[in-house]
Amino acid sequence: KERDKMLFGNKNEFAIELENVDTTERYMLMKLYIQNVNILEYSFDGKVYSLTGNIDELILYLDETINPTLMEIPFPFNVKGDSAIELDINARDYDSNNEDEFDAYYTQLNDWAFSHSWTHARDGLYIPDVMYRKINDTMEISWCGVGIYDGVEFSSPKGSYLINFNLYCSIINKVTKYYKENWLK
Repeated sequence: KERDKMLFGNKNEFAIELENVDTTERYMLMKLYIQNVNILEYSFDGKVYSLTGNIDELILYLDETINPTLMEIPFPFNVKGDSAIELDINARDYDSNNEDEFDAYYTQLNDWAFSHSWTHARDGLYIPDVMYRKINDTMEISWCGVGIYDGVEFSSPKGSYLINFNLYCSIINKVTKYYKENWLK
């Protein structure tokens, strides 16, 4: 299969670009654009990169995020934060001397984060923590790449963006359909 590049969506709003890098290893270069900024771009040792590697797990996770029922599960705790990533970060300051209470709290928090974040699907790739949550008719995408990896600096260290939920689903459906038809055979 020849090296190909596909863009899904509009870079000025929200888009995902996939480029075949190595067919034998199924390595892809992936860019996730929010308002014309690739939030997956990072610098390391003076060179600029974007996510590159086997992205099977990320694609399968993105396919799951279009489930409105899953995305409508509210954040489980009353903490301050303007985005899902801020809520998650701020909720992790919790402590308790009661071991059962402590375990129950973090089990609930981690369950929510697992279903709203692609961190568990990074499979060794350099990516920022990216979280998704549905708010009314929009999908919030928030990210934070600060202090995750030694020597790695993301071009867009943190932020959040709201996109129409149906538009988000349409783009993700196109990405996952293309990827499954061409790479997950």
